Amino acid sequence: MADEHMKQGQTLVADRFYDQGKFVQGARELGLRAHPRAKKKYSRLDGRTTKRASYEASMKTRHIVERSFGWMKAPGRMRQTVFRSTEKVGWQFTFMAGAMNLVRIANLTG
Repeated sequence: MADEHMKQGQTLVADRFYDQGKFVQGARELGLRAHPRAKKKYSRLDGRTTKRASYEASMKTRHIVERSFGWMKAPGRMRQTVFRSTEKVGWQFTFMAGAMNLVRIANLTG
């Protein structure tokens, strides 16, 4: 999927599960920078990746996206939705994403 949607030199950020040799090597072969969260032991990432400022920045900003999905699951009631069709659940997700953006804008302005 990265081969179809990404260009060489772009950064591919992933969860800790993707700290595996096949993922890291495959990303490098495509000319991508792999930034999975490093495992505490036996990480496949070496100092070429983890010591760069760009890796540190991607690890610090990843929680911004994850926080939005966490908000959608708890107050947004997406964890156990009451809707039963793909169309309705998709509508609910779009509505919650818009609501989250409004909350973020309100927090920025005041």
